[in-house]
Amino acid sequence: MVEEAIRKIKEKEAACAKALGEAKEEAERKIKEAQEKAEKLIKETEATAKEEGKKLVEKEEELASKEAQKIG
Repeated sequence: MVEEAIRKIKEKEAACAKALGEAKEEAERKIKEAQEKAEKLIKETEATAKEEGKKLVEKEEELASKEAQKIG
């Protein structure tokens, strides 16, 4: 009777340890995926910002050129 109870407790402990390990692996996988998505988004945002910055500089140069033509 006692041996049976001890065996069942050990089985439950093993099942819990397995479930905990699986949950940890899943959490680590999801964290890694989230980090990869964040890095990709950061790179895309930086690229967009650079492109928008270039466009802004071009417009400013164009406006400056038009102003110079009006003055000169």
